[in-house]
Amino acid sequence: MSMERKCQLSENMGNNIELDLISVEKHLIQKVLQHTNGYKPEAARLLGIGLTTLYKKMEAYGL
Repeated sequence: MSMERKCQLSENMGNNIELDLISVEKHLIQKVLQHTNGYKPEAARLLGIGLTTLYKKMEAYGL
């Protein structure tokens, strides 16, 4: 296998891992919001992130 092909495969794997992490993060935010009945300050606290960060992630993920 050529070095170029190995680099391409490595990049694709990195992209897949990044997409998987995004999917997991979105799912976790959804679950925590359900657990807190949509109370965002408590959800942010449980997630260990700031409230502003939670709002930004929710906007980015269309939640």
